[in-house]
Amino acid sequence: MKKYLDKCLGGWDLKQALNWGYFFFDKKEERLKKLSLLLEQNKYQLIEFCNTEYGDWKLYVRKKEVLSPLDLHNRNIEFNKLSESFNIDLYDGWDVEE
Repeated sequence: MKKYLDKCLGGWDLKQALNWGYFFFDKKEERLKKLSLLLEQNKYQLIEFCNTEYGDWKLYVRKKEVLSPLDLHNRNIEFNKLSESFNIDLYDGWDVEE
């Protein structure tokens, strides 16, 4: 897993705080609203909450922090479990920006 994440994150200075974004999708707006409130309490910034052209709701949150490849892997595991506990249809992964 580390080699894969290192390849995906190539070129980024992981010793600096970066903007890590996370995406969630669900058919029910209310479930994502509840998740959004929890994430905002944990210092995630709400970037986008909207209805997609496919009829699903999209939640995009971001947090500026330093994450190692292992930290990112653990965050993905955590968000998959969190999605299950909120009955969210899909945790769709992450992106990163400076």
